[in-house]
Amino acid sequence: MLFDAFLEPYLPTYPSLPENPLSHAEWDNYTNQDALRASRRTEVVSTTRVKGYGVFEEIQPAVVALEGRKVALLMTESGGHKIGRVEGVHDAIGRMFGFY
Repeated sequence: MLFDAFLEPYLPTYPSLPENPLSHAEWDNYTNQDALRASRRTEVVSTTRVKGYGVFEEIQPAVVALEGRKVALLMTESGGHKIGRVEGVHDAIGRMFGFY
């Protein structure tokens, strides 16, 4: 996903899968690295869940200052062009980017 590509410089790399799938130590290391990445992501991204609608993710202001750009992602729970479901989204995006 393009949104995730903007996050990559601010997150630890994805852990590689263990060479030995039966090794508890290797899996522990994998899960620890994965948890570290997830934890760091919560510091870089602000997430708002809207019940019955979807998820809005936005890069934190400190990262915006470093990047020099705002990046956001809106993922609705259901697809399609249900205009009533996305009413107001254009206004919110316009305010976010200073169009209004």
